[in-house]
Amino acid sequence: MTLAELQLPMPWADCKDLALVYPYEIAVGLYQVQAEHGDPRHVPVGRELTDGRWMLCGDVLSEVGDGGILAGAAQYITPEMMEAVEVVPLAEALALLPV
Repeated sequence: MTLAELQLPMPWADCKDLALVYPYEIAVGLYQVQAEHGDPRHVPVGRELTDGRWMLCGDVLSEVGDGGILAGAAQYITPEMMEAVEVVPLAEALALLPV
């Protein structure tokens, strides 16, 4: 499933065991959105996976709504970016982290 298919924000309990996996181009785009529109005190930083994609822990999805620490940047994420972000079980993404 992709990020575009989810109803956001999600309750923390529903997203804590998920991961967001995306290509490098989306990693750059997310960083740019955060740099321009986000709160500099709260910058989620993705991790590169062994297959060249990047990941964030899914619990960030609980912070994208009104009042959330990522709400300022979240409103600038484009539908195209959301379509490119795959939502997978966290364990699946963690298995792809470099040793």
